[in-house]
Amino acid sequence: MNWGKGITITIILFVSFIMYLVFTCMKQTDINLVSSDYYEQEMAYQQVIDKKNNLEKLGGKPIITVISPQQLVLDMSGLSSWDQSQGSIYMFRPSNPSLDQRFDLSLDDEGKQVFTMDRIASGKWIAKINWSRLGIDYYYEQTVMVP
Repeated sequence: MNWGKGITITIILFVSFIMYLVFTCMKQTDINLVSSDYYEQEMAYQQVIDKKNNLEKLGGKPIITVISPQQLVLDMSGLSSWDQSQGSIYMFRPSNPSLDQRFDLSLDDEGKQVFTMDRIASGKWIAKINWSRLGIDYYYEQTVMVP
């Protein structure tokens, strides 16, 4: 075999491998984006920054803890003012958006709320809390690891 045949065979094998990769990637159908409306959310991100700044002025943060495989507790009692708060908590699963869940905020007299999640899977969750009190909006995110 001479050099010309070796180079030609190498190029043909390389092109065949690249074509295989292209066709394999094109057949993928389960591509999960973080959000289907990510562009609109990015354009409105200044509002999220303002809500985070409002939270820093409160002097505390909500705390989310896992108390059982199916229950989470949101504790807002550490905030300087949590009564009369209205909002929601969005449990976001980065690896599987079909498991995402949204709950309305309904705190008890101690500033706590227990969430029972019917489709909770072990792994990483991101809790996104949006609430308002007396016309001021707040936002907080916390990563929750479920065993």
